[in-house]
Amino acid sequence: MQDISIWLIPEKKQESDLQKTINDLARQYETYPFVPHITLYHLKNSMPLHEILPVIKTCSKNVRPFYLDLEGLFHSDQFTKTLYARYRISGALQSLFDKLKKPFSVQPYELAPHLSLIYKNDMNEDRKKQEEKRIKIPTRLLLDRVMIISKEGGPIVKEKDVLEWMVVDKFSLN
Repeated sequence: MQDISIWLIPEKKQESDLQKTINDLARQYETYPFVPHITLYHLKNSMPLHEILPVIKTCSKNVRPFYLDLEGLFHSDQFTKTLYARYRISGALQSLFDKLKKPFSVQPYELAPHLSLIYKNDMNEDRKKQEEKRIKIPTRLLLDRVMIISKEGGPIVKEKDVLEWMVVDKFSLN
């Protein structure tokens, strides 16, 4: 089974700053870093990849870069939301999501814009709270690129799984 994720990537300066934060956390807590992103859509591959890519590009056509406003930093026991920044849904984000929802409706996905900062299965609750107070991230995130990621064998459930992500395609929003 192949999982496909459609990610929105922050503009280069914000991406660089966030990547440093993610790398620092990964080093400190002995886990693996990943590209800063907001997942726009996730699907378990029921269509061939060569059919999925044109649909994503068509839905993204004429979508301009857009901002998301920070709601706050949070943590949870969910692996992919160990420590994360939650953002408000903007009109532009909702519109892009709705365009994707139509062709991929057989695989519903809930839009919950967040930017994970670390994936860790056994991070202590007090450490999460400590990091939540310490970390500084942009209050307005400018999303200007799309990246399509593929992973064989299902979703990520342990730290090392992020090493299996493969970039299938990436392009700028115009």
